[in-house]
Amino acid sequence: LHTAGWQPNPRLPLTNNALARVWLPGHRFTNGQGQMLQLWWHVLPAAPSIEADTEFWGRAGQLTVEDTSTLMLTPTDCLTRVCLTAARHTPIKLADAARLINGNIIDWPRLTATAQKYRLGLPVAHGLSALTEIAISPIPPEVGHELRQIPAPYSQRQAHRAFSVPPTHRRPAH
Repeated sequence: LHTAGWQPNPRLPLTNNALARVWLPGHRFTNGQGQMLQLWWHVLPAAPSIEADTEFWGRAGQLTVEDTSTLMLTPTDCLTRVCLTAARHTPIKLADAARLINGNIIDWPRLTATAQKYRLGLPVAHGLSALTEIAISPIPPEVGHELRQIPAPYSQRQAHRAFSVPPTHRRPAH
């Protein structure tokens, strides 16, 4: 990518360090035309998992960008990942998720099964509900219901609360 004009943004001295990639989930790159590309080597951003990485990347397809080959997650797996990073519901993340849903066939049963397997129901449901609330994309109602039924660990509920509920609306934790 560097030879094609893509540079890490922000610049991190550790981007080329293999040990740093063990802990960093990925990094953003930009080129001279103002285009942005995000490369992810770990699928689950908050908790790298060899099992999840192997599973998701095993289903990935080949992608070539300016003579550089890489892997691209399936639309369903990419939507799962986008939902995990959409806790703050930035316009870019919501647009990414909407484009995935509107431009691809999403395997909703696999999305739900993956969320169940890795206990991701809360963040994935939260990401999808933001799309439903602003009527960007059609999401089957049963998907949200199934995702909300997945038990969420206490630490995940607290992290969700910290990232998604404005401080002025929080109640003290019990």
